[in-house]
Amino acid sequence: MATKLEYDYRMKIPKSTNHSHMKISSFTIVKEVILNDMIKNSFVRFLILPIMLAIILYTYMEIKSSMLIAKIDLALKTGKNEEEALRYYFCYFFLVLLLSEGNGLIFTGVVQYICRLTAKCNYENYISLPPGEFSKLGSGEIQTVIERKSKATSELVEIFIINLIPIVMKMGFALYSISFVMGIVAGYIMFFCMLAYAFVTLLIAIKRAEIRKNLNYSEEKACDKLQDGLMNQESIYACQTCELEVNRYDVLLADNETNSNSLWRIFYIQNFLQRLIFLIQTVCIIYAGINHQLNDLISTENFIFFISLTGTVAGSLTNLGHLYTRYSQVMVRIRSTHDLLLGVKNTPKDLRQLSSVYTIDCKDILFYYEGKIVLKNINFKSKKGEKIAVVGKNGAGKSSLLKVLLGFVEYEGKILINDEKIETTFFLNHVGYLSQNTFLFNETIKYNIKYGVKNVSDEQIYNLCKDCGILETISNFDQGFNTLVGERGSFLSGGERQKILLMRTVLRNPQIFFLDEPTSALDGKSRNEMLRYLLKDNRKTVIITLNESDFLFKFDKIWFVNNQTVEVVT
Repeated sequence: MATKLEYDYRMKIPKSTNHSHMKISSFTIVKEVILNDMIKNSFVRFLILPIMLAIILYTYMEIKSSMLIAKIDLALKTGKNEEEALRYYFCYFFLVLLLSEGNGLIFTGVVQYICRLTAKCNYENYISLPPGEFSKLGSGEIQTVIERKSKATSELVEIFIINLIPIVMKMGFALYSISFVMGIVAGYIMFFCMLAYAFVTLLIAIKRAEIRKNLNYSEEKACDKLQDGLMNQESIYACQTCELEVNRYDVLLADNETNSNSLWRIFYIQNFLQRLIFLIQTVCIIYAGINHQLNDLISTENFIFFISLTGTVAGSLTNLGHLYTRYSQVMVRIRSTHDLLLGVKNTPKDLRQLSSVYTIDCKDILFYYEGKIVLKNINFKSKKGEKIAVVGKNGAGKSSLLKVLLGFVEYEGKILINDEKIETTFFLNHVGYLSQNTFLFNETIKYNIKYGVKNVSDEQIYNLCKDCGILETISNFDQGFNTLVGERGSFLSGGERQKILLMRTVLRNPQIFFLDEPTSALDGKSRNEMLRYLLKDNRKTVIITLNESDFLFKFDKIWFVNNQTVEVVT
């Protein structure tokens, strides 16, 4: 019959939450990027104003250049001030070029800074998670999220600032210029033609994306079928099914052909419609001029201005399709990271100060993993200076017990530090922890030993390794303490890696050691020397999981983990 505690626990087992229905809106994504990555960032705020001013200036000058081209044409026809007009033309367009490309040159630094900052912030959020929460997400998936989110965020900023805003401003300046020069009717004609052009471009971009997706799928299917047939050539030949397999492959090729044709045909349809829209615009402007609905009769100079302006507008609007494709891809990448980002919790820190840890008291601890009870009804108390061995069969829950005590995983019940309810993660600065799955950094032996320890001298490291009996091991390497250990310590043996990790833990000079089978890869002599060093200081609390029974007599207490409970043996 289940105990009350077990019953409560089963009622509280969290169901796996499916966030797939919680689709984040595009507006929310854009708003978060603007607020978090631009407005709240002082460096970006400092640069964004001059960048926006430069965008306004060069887009205005680019639109006004259409009038300049008309004036140069007039100078060439009349033969007056030709060289002066040419010099002015060169200087003007050089300034436009300098502003537009120089603006991009500066803003690329902002984009890369946002990419770096987003990656850093996400890395900090994930790396600060309790190990239990971190392991639920998985390091591979977290790495993908960090890389995708940072690149997608910076690209979204680039799309809006460098690409979309200049297009919108060009449209506004173009409408103002044509209305000022040729009249409000010409402005209305251009406005509606711009809307039609943008609508057609975006609509076909959406359709092209859909066709491209179908094409990719059909190409993948055809490739798989081709590979499958070639790999099974003997079976096909023996069964005399060559014609059947060729026909199957041809069906998939026909799908490829259909999708490819659709992709190219819609491209030509887009070109036709875009050119048709500007043809209609030109005819309407001329017709309005014939019927005296413009400011004046259409002169050659005004007509050249109009044609030049139309070319500038068309060049900008044509980019909308490409921008939409990039924007859609960015949104897909950001949405793919959204579910994992929901799992990041910023737990408030306990600000109380602990000068020392005297007792750790567990009351009615209950821990489960993947819906199964691992530990239940755990009640014991450890005191400062005690040496405790945690024993039990493989899979009994010894490692889980250490993680519960450290607050690395969620649990039911209470853990009191110095008879007070304090977040267990808060006393980590008093703890030296070594797990079974700790890896070395791809650095030198010295770097790995002193990792996380400040203001430590080489002499201290040397003396510690000598006291623990591993100095001889390190001295056997050609580079000694400066030897590179390789990725995850791949250049070293299991015993050598374990010795270095133990030195890192000991060098922290913690009050409490939580060690999970720290000597499993050591030989008998090294194991004896290491345990002798760890157990000699009466001021240190040592809680260590062991599989060997030869050393149990050295400990004050034994915690025997069996059948989901812990029996304390003194």
